[in-house]
Amino acid sequence: GCGAGEILNQLHFKLIDKSVHFFGYEIAPDAIALCKKREKERLSFYQEDLTISDNYFDLLLLIDVVEHIDDYLGFINKSKTKAEYKVYHFPLDMSVLSILVNYP
Repeated sequence: GCGAGEILNQLHFKLIDKSVHFFGYEIAPDAIALCKKREKERLSFYQEDLTISDNYFDLLLLIDVVEHIDDYLGFINKSKTKAEYKVYHFPLDMSVLSILVNYP
């Protein structure tokens, strides 16, 4: 999922190498509607499941996605075949303060 598409939009804007193409995959209709507003030359968004796509990429960014998927281990296993390099980001919402504040 690429959310509103802003991460790819910023990478597209800031990357000096203008030969790089960016592709975002999102399954949520509301999110893809936001992404489509950011489309431009070399930046495309698709409403489909990346894990069943035949496409292969140089780099796959999975930023704050895995925690939203029920079968996250299956998803990670399928996604590892979609690119040469992968970047996974898992948000860590737990902190000492949050534990102490929520302690009974």
